[in-house]
Amino acid sequence: MKNNNFTSANLDYRNTDWKFDFSSLPRWDNRDKIPFIYDKFYPIPQMDILCCIYSIAEVTMGRYIGFLAIFKNKNDPELLLNITENMCFQDYFFVSNNKNLLFFILSVSDKSTGTLKNPMLIIDIEKGKFSYYDTHCTNSGYTLTEISDSLFAFEVDEVQRKNNEDLNALADKTIDLKTLKWYDLNKIDTLQKKLF
Repeated sequence: MKNNNFTSANLDYRNTDWKFDFSSLPRWDNRDKIPFIYDKFYPIPQMDILCCIYSIAEVTMGRYIGFLAIFKNKNDPELLLNITENMCFQDYFFVSNNKNLLFFILSVSDKSTGTLKNPMLIIDIEKGKFSYYDTHCTNSGYTLTEISDSLFAFEVDEVQRKNNEDLNALADKTIDLKTLKWYDLNKIDTLQKKLF
């Protein structure tokens, strides 16, 4: 059975009741230099986790990116993961039905070649592992649908498919988690080298 857990941009995720000094996060102060910055908070109560894509700014027309922080333990928040270097995160979040798999769209560039990639970062929060899927697509006009515990499909509406060759190609693909290589989450800083 298909289930789409894509968090709608129409919902207000700009506030949280987690008690943490978010201003202590690196690059939180970007809002002092760049106008119209905002943050998105995605609580996952079943796992006692909070995902935060923060200091989100429009870097090119219609392209919004920010940084990632993941916390655990709402009663006494602890920062599990904070990524502010070499990778940025698009304003997108998807969580699996069992709530332990987190999906983000990365924005990663190779400064030596000027190449930009937007792979899907997948974090297994329960196992402390990560993997990725190279979408070969720089447009984020898609959602994910869970087909089974290990199989996820891309969904692209018909208008997007007709207007974008990369999205059209992506619409026919799936992510099979069993075929991906998984890495310890504490080695996530090696991901940029794996992509280029």
